[in-house]
Amino acid sequence: MSDRMWAETDPATFQRLANAAMFLLTMRYDAMITKGAFTDHPALKEVFDLFRDDGRAEEARTMILRIGRKRLGAPKPEHEAAITQETDFAKLEALSGRLLDVNTWDEMFAPAK
Repeated sequence: MSDRMWAETDPATFQRLANAAMFLLTMRYDAMITKGAFTDHPALKEVFDLFRDDGRAEEARTMILRIGRKRLGAPKPEHEAAITQETDFAKLEALSGRLLDVNTWDEMFAPAK
């Protein structure tokens, strides 16, 4: 499938088709099966990695806000926006690590010492 899509479409169409295929596959099959289908072609593997990273980032954002609200109270709108708009999983992971070391949302977003 990936070879034919790559050979018969332009890169933008290939990307759209790959995204659609990934979305449909993840609705039906678990991650291991889906990943297997997408590792044959480098561009499809990249799509799979993006979907995986997006899912991890979404879970991290949800966890930071849930635990943060419980520990620190309601976040300021700018703090909540900073979390919900962050897409870099490594940055979100670093923020989650700070949750136990701070007492306020302002401290959480202050530069690390």
